[in-house]
Amino acid sequence: MYFNRLIFTDENGKTLSDSEKYKNNHKDHYLYEIKEDIKFYEPSFTKIYNKLYMDGKSANVLLI
Repeated sequence: MYFNRLIFTDENGKTLSDSEKYKNNHKDHYLYEIKEDIKFYEPSFTKIYNKLYMDGKSANVLLI
């Protein structure tokens, strides 16, 4: 299975080409870093009172 959701960009937001092999070889590291970020920001997220649960829908669908 490929690690499809990981996309690398430059400082201007331009998508960089990368290999599936590279992403899959390093996915454990990236998943660890993502989980650490979530743990770090979790206290801030719990203070948000107005939440919108998207359930996989686009923002355009929810805000109409």
